[in-house]
Amino acid sequence: MGVLSTQTRKRIVAALALALMLGAAMLPLRGAHAQDTELGPVFLLSLGGKLYDNAWTILDINPPGGRNPALEDAVSVASRDTWRCVTCHGWDYSGTTLGGTEFPGLATLMDADPEEIKQTLLDPSHPFPADQLPELAIELVSLFVTTGQYERSVFLDDAGEALGNPEFGRDVFEGACISCHQLDGRTFLYGEPGDRPSLGWITRNRPEQALHKIINGVPAAEMLSLRFMAEEQIADLMAYLQTLDPAEQ
Repeated sequence: MGVLSTQTRKRIVAALALALMLGAAMLPLRGAHAQDTELGPVFLLSLGGKLYDNAWTILDINPPGGRNPALEDAVSVASRDTWRCVTCHGWDYSGTTLGGTEFPGLATLMDADPEEIKQTLLDPSHPFPADQLPELAIELVSLFVTTGQYERSVFLDDAGEALGNPEFGRDVFEGACISCHQLDGRTFLYGEPGDRPSLGWITRNRPEQALHKIINGVPAAEMLSLRFMAEEQIADLMAYLQTLDPAEQ
């Protein structure tokens, strides 16, 4: 998010070149929005974010059978979801605690060398079967981790309330979201377990999840990635969404 440094632009150019060479390896992609048909920074970072969310859905392939051995059996996460990056590292990239295991955050890896992240993902000791994914997918996840994470404090306070202006956010909602989510934000959602079909409920109760999906889009859904917008606009949108459907607490 924000202004891209020269180093970041070089990384994006390198990833773009790889995408042009190996793009066929990413097909079929599910839920890629029309805005993503033109490869560029928004496409690459948003696609990396969707792969971080659920690479198996994006690539339309099955994860390994059974549960990820890094997660205890008592943890109430579906077996398929134990193989998602977000399950262990969180929607705000601060890590998670599942059962008795603490998984590390990724914020310190912003501006790291993507090649180092790639090698970590491919290391057999890392509990993720990166060798089962196309090389391009690993490249894009690495780029996302080093370049595409959002900074929580820009958008949310410690209690999860959006820091933007809801009046300005309504304009963003009416311009970018209302045609699919309708005036009250209560249309069907491709959500996570436990989500309610209410943008108001999700942004109030799961704001970090909402932010990741607003910025990057939703795997397997025609969800517009808003990464092209200024951070202030996304904060405003979040503030407005948190006012919707107030009865859903």
